[in-house]
Amino acid sequence: MQGQQYDEESGLHYNRHRYYDPMIGRYITQDPIGLRGGWNFYAYPLNPVHGIDPFGLSPADVALIRRKEQLNHQKAWDILSNIYDDIKRLNLGDTDQFFHCMAFCRVSKLNNVGVSRAAKELGYEKEIRDYGLNLFGMYGRREKLSHSDMIEDNKKDLAVNEHGLTCPSTQDCSDR
Repeated sequence: MQGQQYDEESGLHYNRHRYYDPMIGRYITQDPIGLRGGWNFYAYPLNPVHGIDPFGLSPADVALIRRKEQLNHQKAWDILSNIYDDIKRLNLGDTDQFFHCMAFCRVSKLNNVGVSRAAKELGYEKEIRDYGLNLFGMYGRREKLSHSDMIEDNKKDLAVNEHGLTCPSTQDCSDR
């Protein structure tokens, strides 16, 4: 297992704080944090594919972590796409910077680091998509931009995304 050292003498794996026996799928020495680690002193996620315990102190369920990331991604996607739909519906097509700032400011109002991180990732993905669309003359006003102009456009969009994400909780997004 990752993060463990194999002890040839005992045939066990040392994981910084205790010994793990892969044959039985459990630690054979007590958790050094005692009862704060749970009622079973010798516990380990019995499914190393779905459980992680990098320091040998506290198992975590990978499926739950992934599910939370998916929910954060969905929340970010919903906010960003709703703002995009509003801008299209209101025929505000030439307001790219406004869209970026408003959308990411709305994400910031959730005060959720995971959703903000997911929004940032979506922002990067959008810029990659925009760059690809530009290669085929399908970006923006359908006028193909040079490589350097497109990179500059991407950088500006990402900077405005960051500006929106850092909107103070006491400030309204429309005042930004």
